Amino acid sequence: MRGMISQPISIPMRPPHFLCNGPMKSIGSTSVRANREAESIMPVTRSLRAHTTPARLKVLVAILMAAAVAAVIVLTANRSATTAVRTNSIPAAQPITKSPGSPPPANPDPTPVAGIFDGSGGAFPSGIFACRNRWVGQVGTTWRTIYAGATPADPALVAGSGTPGIRYIVNVYDANHDIHAERSGRVDAPAGAQGGLKIQSVSANIMTLVSDSGQTLHFDVDSLSFV
Repeated sequence: MRGMISQPISIPMRPPHFLCNGPMKSIGSTSVRANREAESIMPVTRSLRAHTTPARLKVLVAILMAAAVAAVIVLTANRSATTAVRTNSIPAAQPITKSPGSPPPANPDPTPVAGIFDGSGGAFPSGIFACRNRWVGQVGTTWRTIYAGATPADPALVAGSGTPGIRYIVNVYDANHDIHAERSGRVDAPAGAQGGLKIQSVSANIMTLVSDSGQTLHFDVDSLSFV
């Protein structure tokens, strides 16, 4: 026995139970240090697991949902307030009132209708002027009415037995188409004309008339004179 070479025998030793929670590959300082580090991390892991329990998750979700609902309510209230401010800033329509002393608006005179028409339209009694027909037209800025016929020598005589001639009325209108000036007159036919006159046509301000005797006359509606 004394002559035999003895080999050191390595007997594995079981580490303490508090070091068996982590991985251990061999017995030595390295495995012991690894188990100690694992032992130090375990409380943190347990703490994280404790904070993420289902009950705590439900509470966290409920808090987040309540915050979202509150944010929606605040945004809706702000939008309603902004709309109310804009609505109140629009001035209400004010009724139009007239002062007690203001006159009613004047009605403009109707625009005359141009053309040749029978009779005088009630402008002259037959005893004053026996009108055959009349012409209404615009000359420059004025509207004129020319009546053709005859002036009886005696009101008791029949129409056309007097002096042939023209009666006229000139109306001057302003910018609002209101008559602001009017003049009228009488122009007898040249000597030799017999019977009353009747308007045939008007062209380029020259009126063509025919007497009862068939004589043709011309009258300038601008200068209001026979030509």
